[in-house]
Amino acid sequence: MTGKTTLRALSIGAASLACALTSAAFAAEPSAARDCFEGTKVADWVAIDDHTILLKTQQSDFYRIDLARPIRQLNSPAARLNVGSKNRMVCAAADLNVNLFLTASMNMPLGVSKVTRMSAEEVATAGSANLPGRRYRGERLADF
Repeated sequence: MTGKTTLRALSIGAASLACALTSAAFAAEPSAARDCFEGTKVADWVAIDDHTILLKTQQSDFYRIDLARPIRQLNSPAARLNVGSKNRMVCAAADLNVNLFLTASMNMPLGVSKVTRMSAEEVATAGSANLPGRRYRGERLADF
């Protein structure tokens, strides 16, 4: 094999590897996109406890939001949650802006440590009575 032939073979091999890696990246992308949601598309929410919130999007997907610290006021009947995003899409905790309103003038920013899309099994385990939009917010979730 001459130097040019070896170089050509290496170039073809590198190009083939690059195509394979690109194809793998595109194949993995749709599942990653499903784990994201638009910050403006949150339809409802419910607090599981003092440090966990469930969100329901307009697409009927459910997301678990783990807070950086416990917030006792989450289960207050007066509590209203404002969910926004720094970007259009929320894929990670850093993308999410969450504020808790207890009165019109009392706004509490909530630090988010983790955002996780709930699987069908997790949604089934939670039960429809405990999911966002299905119960009175002042109640505690039982056996979740």
